[in-house]
Amino acid sequence: MALPIVVLVDDDPAILRVLVRTLRNAAVEVRETGSPSDALAIVQREPVAVLVYDQSMPEMNGSELAARVRSISPATKLVLSTGASPGNACENFRVVDKPWRASEMLAAIAAAIAA
Repeated sequence: MALPIVVLVDDDPAILRVLVRTLRNAAVEVRETGSPSDALAIVQREPVAVLVYDQSMPEMNGSELAARVRSISPATKLVLSTGASPGNACENFRVVDKPWRASEMLAAIAAAIAA
């Protein structure tokens, strides 16, 4: 059985490294990118279970990314990792406020996969 795919999107390389390290022992396949456009390409070609993304990114904000992911892959669960106000959070499966603890992020991703 294939492991669920989790895509991590944040324009801050340090945050991406922490996210990858947080998920290293989780039963998931991780794809990471600093680019929302790259994340969309991954969602188009792979069955992504969960997208963990930041709200404030220069190329495209998180709300726009979430809307595009929803149109491409409605089954993909969205976990917003943000230090900014999420605005309309109803499109997200979970919102995890920065700074988050590893246990919080793991719980949000596990819940999204199980849903």
